[in-house]
Amino acid sequence: MPKKFDADGDGVISESEMNMATAMEGHAKAEAQRRMAYVSLAAMMLFTVIVLCLPPDRVKAISELSAMFYISTAGIVGAYFGMTAWMVKK
Repeated sequence: MPKKFDADGDGVISESEMNMATAMEGHAKAEAQRRMAYVSLAAMMLFTVIVLCLPPDRVKAISELSAMFYISTAGIVGAYFGMTAWMVKK
């Protein structure tokens, strides 16, 4: 076992220290998921602003790409917020 799990430095990893390490890993994972959702949301907004600044012929050229982009990023954001709401009710 890694020494980083031994919080009190006695050389033995107790059950409470293992539980604390597991909780910290879960928190880090949740934080990474939250950041990913917010970055996806910001990317959707930025992409929309950029598309609104383009000439109409270029917008038509990237329309299929933009549809795929919106669906994928909306899926990430929707999954995060949906699972967060579900976990709060659970």
